Order: sequence, then structure tokens, then C-alpha cells
Amino acid sequence: MRKLYSSFGVILALSIFACAQGQAWKFEEFDFAKESRSSFIAKSNNLIYELAKHSISTTGFIAIDAGDVHNTLELRKAALDLIAKKHLESRVVVSNPYGGYNKPIESTTFWIVPAGAEPPYILRILDIFCATISVDGPVTVPKLSKKLRFVANISGGEATGYRWSVSGGRIVSGQGTQAILVKINRGMSIGEGMSVTATVKFSGFDPAANCIDTASFSSILAPLPNID
Repeated sequence: MRKLYSSFGVILALSIFACAQGQAWKFEEFDFAKESRSSFIAKSNNLIYELAKHSISTTGFIAIDAGDVHNTLELRKAALDLIAKKHLESRVVVSNPYGGYNKPIESTTFWIVPAGAEPPYILRILDIFCATISVDGPVTVPKLSKKLRFVANISGGEATGYRWSVSGGRIVSGQGTQAILVKINRGMSIGEGMSVTATVKFSGFDPAANCIDTASFSSILAPLPNID
């Protein structure tokens, strides 16, 4: 127990010293390889609770490195969702994996930044590129009994999820994945200008980039052409 109090005393002393000197201080760390997503959320909440003890001019900074862009973006989204829920967008900054900082972000850390202090990582360049997205499917469908397969394509980026919707048919498998199978609705007919349209909304894109996140494809219900 004495050791626990001693460690806490050291952390408290360092934090008081850092605030007095106008320096950002590390509040907590997160190890993606050893800890769960719920642990990351809990530590993000701890940072928010700690900020409540300080003046409104004190801010927080969450630096995230989860080994690859996909996992980093997932944690970043979780942090941004939590911050938005608490209405603290102006007080907590979350690092952007597509940004260029004054030094590499090589671990996930939570920081308290007193008024006037520099954040632990300073954004120098923000180069955000939008991914190219599309949907592939059959151009024409000659039989109503045929199940249609639609595939979401992405290049130049990564998505963390896929949310499909279909008109003229219903999804029989694949919701939430990159490809779906669709059964044509009853009442549809071949050769009357009808079509089945699949639309997918990609998730995981950086909201700061304002990229297009939805793509569609329509399959026309038409007979095969006669070949003489």
C-alpha cells in the first residue's frame, strides 16, 4: 500500500510541477497489444474527468498509434464519438494518422495541456486524400430467380465498415461486409425498365476530409439480347 501511495504522490507532484511550468504532462498510456477497446474508452473518460478539475483553458490531447492505420482510425473514431457526446470538441484534440507532426506518434498516450502550453505533438502538415470508392454488380439481369452479388470497392484508403441498402430487392447475406447477395423482390419483371440498386455507405473515413462515403450500382432487369 505504501508503494501505491508513493507512486501516486510522484505522479501528482510531476503533474503539479508541469502545470506550474506551463508544460503538457502525460496523464495515462494505452497499450493496444495488451489492452482492450473498452480500456481505451475508460482511459479517454478518465482524461475527460481530469479536465473537469481544471479551468476551461486547460485542454486534453489524445495521441493514438495502434500499430496500423485501420486500428488507429477505429480508436480515433471511438474517442471522437465520446468527446462529441460530452460536448468537449473544443477542449480535447485527437491525433490524425494522416497528419504530419513535429515528431512521430509511436504509442497511445493521454495528455493534459495547461493554458499556454504546447501540445505534445504539433501538427505541421495535414495531407488528407479521399479514397476512391465504387460498387460493382451485374449490368443486366435476365432472370428474376437469379441472386445478385454486389461488391464495394475502395482504393487509396481504408474503411472500417460497410452499411448496405437495396431498392428492388432484399439482402440475403453479407450486410456489414464488402460484398452482399440480393434476392429480387416479387412484383419485379424483366424488360419493363426496372432495376435493382445497391447502395453502400463506407465508415471509418476521417470526418475532417469531408470525403464522399457512399456509392451505388444499378442492375437493369432486361432479357439477354438475341444473337443471330
